[in-house]
Amino acid sequence: MEELGEVYGMDLRKGGKKQELLNSISLLEGKMLEAKHINFSEVESQLFYAKMMLEGECYDDAGEMIEKCREALDKKMLRYDLLVSTIEKAKRQMSRAEEMEGDLSLARAQLDQAERYFTSGEYKKGVSHAMKAVEAAKAEVSKYKSWRTELDSWKE
Repeated sequence: MEELGEVYGMDLRKGGKKQELLNSISLLEGKMLEAKHINFSEVESQLFYAKMMLEGECYDDAGEMIEKCREALDKKMLRYDLLVSTIEKAKRQMSRAEEMEGDLSLARAQLDQAERYFTSGEYKKGVSHAMKAVEAAKAEVSKYKSWRTELDSWKE
């Protein structure tokens, strides 16, 4: 049967390909529902276009679009997780620096910016600012340790 389709230039497996692509879309939509706290608006709109391509029987184009959506979704989820963990790390470092009476103005400003990007769904930018908050807090801890070492040396 497949050979007959090849002779006439028809893909007799189109129904199977369409269903396979629809299943892929369903899996991606399921992932997005599980992670509903993440902003997937771009991926959602691309999946809409992939469905339209399927309706128009543009299976190869739809497949490419779905693959791009999968990659974007995975990247977005990874960045989200990275941002959450980096914000937590910044808060821990800032707590240490606060115990040592360090100046946290820069770290707070960077953390505030990271949290704004988190809220808006711009996770990549948020990670950058959260990392700057970590570094600013670490610098204050290092400053304290350096002063502590210097003070201790004076006692001798």
